[in-house]
Amino acid sequence: RTISVTIACTSEPCTARATATVRTPRIGRTKARTHNLRAVTRRIGKGRRATVRLTLTNASRTAITRALRARQRITVRVRVVVSDAAGNRRTLNRQVRLRR
Repeated sequence: RTISVTIACTSEPCTARATATVRTPRIGRTKARTHNLRAVTRRIGKGRRATVRLTLTNASRTAITRALRARQRITVRVRVVVSDAAGNRRTLNRQVRLRR
């Protein structure tokens, strides 16, 4: 239902924006699709951690479940953009593989 991402700001307060995309393969008559998850923005204090939950839509959940049942590999690409008060930005990209 959700994809959880833990973000930490060590030296100063920051704002983090997390997004994710899931690519589902073609199975039977359904087409291959890319599902974009809704972005979540969170403010994090100095030396703090925050867990951000990216929620899957019903359509993406159905497609992922179908693909995993068909023994397909599903990877989620998570992108986190962290910026501080001065406007300095850092972008982090990670890939997570989903399991049944």
